[in-house]
Amino acid sequence: MIIVDRKTFLKLPKKTLYCKYDHPGNFGSLEIKESDVSDNWGNDWEHSSLNMFLKEPYDNIDKEFEITVGTELEFDFDVWSRDGLYENEQLFAILNNDDIKKMIDKLSSCIK
Repeated sequence: MIIVDRKTFLKLPKKTLYCKYDHPGNFGSLEIKESDVSDNWGNDWEHSSLNMFLKEPYDNIDKEFEITVGTELEFDFDVWSRDGLYENEQLFAILNNDDIKKMIDKLSSCIK
């Protein structure tokens, strides 16, 4: 893993696995840089998150609570959004291929 500034991050290619880094020990969610976006305010990017999102959107939180016990749920791991971060001081932790392989190995160990 390497820590980079926002200017360096914006130059990285799509499919870069990263998380925002605020200070030692404080990492944000894992995200994948999907594309760059240029607009009137500067450079931005779209990302997909490795957080879990329900595949079927539910109308309200009460319905979500009704289905959580004993119900099989399907998750969508391909949810994109635009970051909209314009803070030049933001740092990013960039995972390298070895980090990604270790993560894949760890997750693969959970397959039954």
